[in-house]
Amino acid sequence: MVVTPSEAAAVMGRKGGKAKTPKGFSALTPAQRSEVGKAAAAKRSAALAPEHRSQIAKAAAEKRWADKKKKVAA
Repeated sequence: MVVTPSEAAAVMGRKGGKAKTPKGFSALTPAQRSEVGKAAAAKRSAALAPEHRSQIAKAAAEKRWADKKKKVAA
């Protein structure tokens, strides 16, 4: 009996399980990938409370401004 490397990996628990990306994600064009990402982000943000969403936006804005100040100073 010949065991393929793929079968051996599955037996050792190194292959399989839940995919981290949607099936066929690598076959999508960059524009399609962007749409998949936007849909996932919208789904996550819909689950957040408005206060939490505001905190995240504030932190992101502060980081953007900090990055701009670093570039100006350099």
